[in-house]
Parts: sequence; structure tokens; C-alpha cells
Amino acid sequence: MQKFLKNINFTDLRQQKATLVEMSAKSKGKEREALDAIIGLVDSLQDTAVDRYGYEEEEVFNLSKED
Repeated sequence: MQKFLKNINFTDLRQQKATLVEMSAKSKGKEREALDAIIGLVDSLQDTAVDRYGYEEEEVFNLSKED
């Protein structure tokens, strides 16, 4: 998993996740369910990177010190 995580561009992933969230908000039914499932998968991937593999929250989630 750690090798897999090293190949992820977390900046791109954050932007892609934001796009999916916007799309989900405009969707209904099965389309929304599918988008929400993918968003959940991205959330889990981000959490795993931070919680299990020691990635910095700022890198993964783009949080500032004030957040």
C-alpha cells in the first residue's frame, strides 16, 4: 500500500474529489449514490495515508494551521 500511496498526487486528488462532491450535489438517485461511494473511497484512502502511513495532513487534506 505504501508504494501505491507514493504514486498518488494528493493535490490532484483533492481537486478531483472536490469536483466529485460538486457533481454529487447536482445529481440524484443511482448516479448520486455512485459518486458518494467514490467520494467515500477517496476519504478512506486519504485517512489511511495519514493514520497508517504517516503522511502529513497538510499534504493529504490541504489543511492550514488555523483549520
